[in-house]
Amino acid sequence: MRKKFLLIFSIVAYSVSGNINYIKIDSIPESERNFDKYIFIKDNERLINHWTPDWTYAVKKETLIKELKGCFDAYSKCNRQNVEVDLLLGDICHYLYNLNETKYYEIAVNYYKKAIDLSPNDYRPLWFLANHFALSNVPEKAIDYFYKSQKLLPSNEPSDFWEEFCFASSTANMPSHCVYAMDKVRKLTGEPGNFELQLGQITRNRIQPVKNDSTYTKKDIWSYFSDTLSTFICRPLGIKFSIASDWNVGLYDYKNNRGFITIEPPGIKNKKGRTITYTIAIIIKVSQPNEKFEDFIDPLISKYPEKTDAKIATKYTGQLSFDFLDKEVYKEIGGAHMNLIGFERNEPEFAGLLFEQPLSTPQSKSGKIQYYRAANVLDRFKGKIYYAFMLDACEDIYDEAFKVFKDVFEKQIVIE
Repeated sequence: MRKKFLLIFSIVAYSVSGNINYIKIDSIPESERNFDKYIFIKDNERLINHWTPDWTYAVKKETLIKELKGCFDAYSKCNRQNVEVDLLLGDICHYLYNLNETKYYEIAVNYYKKAIDLSPNDYRPLWFLANHFALSNVPEKAIDYFYKSQKLLPSNEPSDFWEEFCFASSTANMPSHCVYAMDKVRKLTGEPGNFELQLGQITRNRIQPVKNDSTYTKKDIWSYFSDTLSTFICRPLGIKFSIASDWNVGLYDYKNNRGFITIEPPGIKNKKGRTITYTIAIIIKVSQPNEKFEDFIDPLISKYPEKTDAKIATKYTGQLSFDFLDKEVYKEIGGAHMNLIGFERNEPEFAGLLFEQPLSTPQSKSGKIQYYRAANVLDRFKGKIYYAFMLDACEDIYDEAFKVFKDVFEKQIVIE
């Protein structure tokens, strides 16, 4: 199952935290009789809690494998309706897998999942499974289970959870999440964690700064991927949207502190059977010193003679919405009927959290270790950003076009 890979930056020695410390060993039946085995695991955990491509330790790998299998046999005889037993057996299998005993990968997953079933409101089984996936290079599942565990964390959050999340998000190509997790460790412990001390600056350097007053081509600042929907992300402008693959999209270069996007859904037939197209436009302005939101929005609405306030949506605080009519435009199809939603967003403390998704590392086809360098990402523009979402439609198809416009705004667009 393991994909042989190494992040170039992770060649730096990094010791992953040991979640075995969070197992309540005294709650395991006959724990005293097997205590020497637990001590063996604890004493050697730093050697076995991660996979090592080149074994250079004084203790032979074969010796560790033999002893761990003995631990597995001993604890397997304990009461199986005990979450602590399942967590410990899961960890033992995880360690064996780290020593290239590959069959124990799935066995570890099964024990962790049994622990989840036994104690569904316990954050630890979800956390242990997340860490197992992270160290096995299954980033999508790792991040998913970290999220699930995070929802159940106790008020005294364990810093080790966030240490392991640092590693998982780092290898999943989620640098903003990694920076967020490093900050959590600092707040919980009052000092930088092990990951931050060893790899923190490298991680932060992956988030490249952008200058508000510079010009960037659309290729510089937009990224795109396609699954069931086509998704476009611009971290500098703080926007992500997903649309059907048959919709037309226009992305424009960033210049003069402005970005511009046009979205054209499939046309709609009016009552006469004529197919009429309409457009959703997104105007984005990165604020300048002493600039106000009104300076951005007023020029957009002043040119329309007939306008009324419209309660279109309440997705963002401070949101303004307008309805425009212009019978002199699109006369033959009922006249123009348009909408505008405008609002501003402050710069978030950790830009990029809403956009990052776990990405798998390349898999080696040769079976040999494959090295790769994690890609850099762009930071968000500094300060406030103003947004205007506009529907440009006509009266003949307005009701249907407005429904699409509202659905796109409320369900398909994410703004930081």
